[in-house]
This record gives sequence, structure tokens and C-alpha cells, in this order.
Amino acid sequence: MTLPRDMSLYPNPLLSPAQKTLAQSVSCTGFGAHGGKQVTMTLHPASAGSGIVFERTDLSPWYNTLPARWDYVRVTPLCTQLVNEAGVEVRTIEHVMAALYASGIDNAHIALNGDEVPLMDGAAAFFMDLFEEAGVEALCAPRRFLKVSQALDVREGAAFARLEPAASPAFQITVAYPQHGIAPQSHGFDFGAQNFRDELAACRTFGFEPEIHALREKSLTLGCDLDNAILVSGEGAVMNPEGLRYPNELARHKLLDAIGDLSLAGGVILGRFSGNRSGHAMNNALLCKLFATRDAVQEMHPALPASFRATRHETHVSA
Repeated sequence: MTLPRDMSLYPNPLLSPAQKTLAQSVSCTGFGAHGGKQVTMTLHPASAGSGIVFERTDLSPWYNTLPARWDYVRVTPLCTQLVNEAGVEVRTIEHVMAALYASGIDNAHIALNGDEVPLMDGAAAFFMDLFEEAGVEALCAPRRFLKVSQALDVREGAAFARLEPAASPAFQITVAYPQHGIAPQSHGFDFGAQNFRDELAACRTFGFEPEIHALREKSLTLGCDLDNAILVSGEGAVMNPEGLRYPNELARHKLLDAIGDLSLAGGVILGRFSGNRSGHAMNNALLCKLFATRDAVQEMHPALPASFRATRHETHVSA
């Protein structure tokens, strides 16, 4: 790959060969999806090769950083969380990670004054708007691409998550909740041909009314409401007054989650992900298997032309 000076020649920022970061810091304040506590998140620019790193500013600086990597993941049925060697955690990272990945942002320092990323709109559109306000800087360093060399999967009954070779990052998922009156839904997305903002960014997280009381007794879903989440009744009816944004919005959101989970590979995966009733735990198990399987993935760093200079595009930030 070669990189032209004009970054606009890459309409999909994920596929440009140069690493990127934010052009300036930007903040937001909201409530955690599960703990329901108010938290402020500030995203700062970071140097090439530093990756995405979370910092818990409410804790001692000796042990409060967590790299956003697959080998720091602890999963629950409801979210993906990072845990470092000291037991410090940051949870519900999947939506902001999907937004960073889709925006082509490889490096950022994310400061949080709590243990959970704010839910905001329950999807990724709010975060993408935030990054656009901050602007994006192309760095004079090649991006890390991870080319899937062989097919592999993880399975549990009928559920599975699979990666196989492909020319560009592509995702497909099927979900089904017959116990809640939801027929199977599917959606596919290819970063080489489709626009993340149009297809997935606005697709909200969701839950089922018969389970909410039990979850809240466990201090879960305390920050969710009809403004940031889809609520489905026991009979399969959508309880949000405005209804769904897409007929298959549940499948699209699960695909958004999968993109956020697989972004923790630490590079752009050149491969096709497919999932059937897969969730956060299975997505991470797939990454673990990818990196544990000999010759399953090839690391690539496209050369940048000698004439390349980092480009900077900034707009006013109202944080």
C-alpha cells in the first residue's frame, strides 16, 4: 500500500495505511449503563504506536492504566471490561471502541473518573460526532493490519463466532431471542464497501422487560432508559414510543458490539467475522484462539512514501 498526501482519497478512514489520533482533546459526561453513576470521559491525542489506553483518574496513578487489548479483557454476558494486573477495571467499552475503530483512530488516551464508559446514546453515533468535533490527525507511521491466514472458530451449541480470510474487514451476525418473541435477525457489513455511520452507528443497545427487575437487583442496567436503549416486552413488542430505527436494529447493534470487541486485536483485521448468537465472551474467545493458533494471522505494516507528511484537520471543540 502507498499513502497519498490527500487523506480524502480514502473515503473509509479504517483502510488508510497511516495511523491516526485525535487532533485535540474532547470530553463528554454521562451515566454508566450498568452502575448508573455519572462519569466524565476525556479523550486525548496519543503518539503513534501507543494504541488505545484507558486511565482511571479516580485511582492512584501507580496502577490505574489499562491498555485496550484482547488479553486484558474480562467479559460478562452484558458488556466487555478491561482488568489490569492490579484488578482495576473499566467496563462497557465496546461502543466507544467500535466508534474509534470505525473512525480509523488507532491511538488515544482515554481518561475516566469512574469504572464505566458513559452510555450516552446507547450506540456509537454520539462518540463519532465527538471525534469529528475534535478532528483527526494522520500520523507519520504505518497502521498495523492483521491478515487472517486461515479460518477458525469457537462454538457453544448452535452459537459460534468465526474468522476467515477476506480482502477487507467484514462482519455478519445472526441473533435470535425466541423466548422473548423475537424472530431471527441478521445483518452484514463490509468496511470496504459500506458506511459505518449509515449502517450501524445509531443502533442502540437493548434489553428485555422480563429480565430488567432481576438485573437491577444486581446493580446492572441502572443507567439505561428509553432514551438510550431499546426495551422489548415479554411478547416481543418494542416499548420505545418511536419504535425501531431499522427493522433489524437488534442484529445491527450486536454487530456494532462485535466490531468493538474485535477492535481489541490492536490492529485492523483483514478478515471476515461471522457470528450466530455470539456475544462478548465468544468474540473475545475468538481473538484468543486467533493469536494462539500458529500461522493464523499475519501482521502487516504498509510502507508510507518518503514524501508523506502528517495531515491535521481540526474544528472547534465544545467539550
